Amino acid sequence: MPAFRFRAAAAAALGAAFLAPMAASAAVVSGTLSFVVAGFQTNDPSAPQDALDGKVTLTLDTAVTVTDRTTGLSVQALNFASTSAVAYSYDATQDILRLGGLANGVVKLSTTGNDFTVTIFNLFTSSNPLIVQGSYFIEPDAYFSTELDSGRARFAVPEPASMALLGGGLLGFAAVRRRR
Repeated sequence: MPAFRFRAAAAAALGAAFLAPMAASAAVVSGTLSFVVAGFQTNDPSAPQDALDGKVTLTLDTAVTVTDRTTGLSVQALNFASTSAVAYSYDATQDILRLGGLANGVVKLSTTGNDFTVTIFNLFTSSNPLIVQGSYFIEPDAYFSTELDSGRARFAVPEPASMALLGGGLLGFAAVRRRR
């Protein structure tokens, strides 16, 4: 009987060790952000491209506000040749994500080189995020922008493996209980 109690306690400790990190990082999300910002040529027919189209992998803590961050961001596709690194800023209090070139900070366009910025509202708090603004600058002096509801964004989160982990832990508890 004491051996059973030891095994049950060990199984409970192991389960707690696996579940504790999940509870501590509940606000961290990781997934693929796809976005299209269109209407540049509607505002200015001389715009060389009508849409900013991109796909990035993003990992961030939705409870923390960050500025000009490149960690946790990987560009998979972007139809704009930015001359600086792509970065993001996130306002956790308002659920606003800004994505763009880092030359002058994500929020402000740089006028030296090619730069862009995209502002997305309600990315994590709504099933229909709103692209409020998109802008790009092409050297030497071409600035193009769109305004309210000028595109679409989608953040796809892959199914976490934590459910499999939880299921395995429950199976372990059932096996230990059955042996008893």
